[in-house]
Amino acid sequence: ARQATASTSVDADGDDVHVLWMPAPLAPDMRDFPDGTPLGARNASYGLLLSDHTGPTTSFMPDVQGEYKIRMTVTDGCLITAKDLTVSAEWSADCFALALFASRVLTFGPLGLTLLMLVVAALIARRTPLHPLNPLTVRAAAVRLQRWEAFKLRVKFERLRESWGMKHHRAAFGRALDGGGGG
Repeated sequence: ARQATASTSVDADGDDVHVLWMPAPLAPDMRDFPDGTPLGARNASYGLLLSDHTGPTTSFMPDVQGEYKIRMTVTDGCLITAKDLTVSAEWSADCFALALFASRVLTFGPLGLTLLMLVVAALIARRTPLHPLNPLTVRAAAVRLQRWEAFKLRVKFERLRESWGMKHHRAAFGRALDGGGGG
């Protein structure tokens, strides 16, 4: 966190001094950050979130390294004085390593989690039975029904064949008995 202080702001008359903090307006062509892009990250200084807007001190967490402009306005109720302050934010090697790690985690973590969830959903979907009105389910049921009807027809014809065969054998046996006893 970076901090700005107005502890040296005093009033010659001994009046109470009030301090107001806000991000300073920047010139449109200002390029303060080392990567050469205007304002480093998108409107880094304009997106500056100060911890306190009133009081003798304020602080903020810089989102990129570089120079941040803060405007301090001091008033005693009659006179107003404004001064732009420049606060430099430089990151250590540890901070860069942490930022790189965080960017990778925040990029690849959700991506990996999304892919994992898609795979799990696909596996669950494969094990979930189809809805009864799904055309694939109806088609599968129709095929099973056709196979069942064909099986029933085969059984019926086999039984009829056996029945006809038994009747034919009975008739032949009866004729043999009748013809053999009368001669």
